[in-house]
Formats: sequence, C-alpha cells, structure tokens
Amino acid sequence: MTRTIAQLNAPAEIRGRAIGVFNVGSLGWRTFSGFTVGFGGGLIGIHLSLSISAGVLLLAMALLFVWARKRGVLSAEM
Repeated sequence: MTRTIAQLNAPAEIRGRAIGVFNVGSLGWRTFSGFTVGFGGGLIGIHLSLSISAGVLLLAMALLFVWARKRGVLSAEM
C-alpha cells in the first residue's frame, strides 16, 4: 500500500526515480535497523537500542523534509 501511495503522489516526470529512491530507502532502513537494533540490543539492551534507532530515523526524516522544502520539492500547502 505504501508503494501505491508513493506512486500516486509522485509527479509524473520523476515517478520512476521517486519509486526507485523509495524502494532503496525502504530496504536500506530495514537492513541497518536490523543491524543497529540487533547488535546494539545485545550491547545496551533492546529497548534503548530500538529507541536510538527510532530517534535516528526521525532525525533523518526531519532533515530530509527541511532539505526538500529548501529545494522546492514540497509545495507550501503541505
């Protein structure tokens, strides 16, 4: 369902690239999240490791949002 929403919201002229970035990002976060939560969970505890991983994801999303707004990728109505 998330891929469908991404396809519907992507502008037609960059739809292929947007879906490609979405897929790479989705699979990449799964890979690194498994490593950070699993390995980090063994060292510092699963709850703290999961919290740190979620915080890093939130920070990355916020930075990407700010970057996209500055580049004009997102409209002001959002």
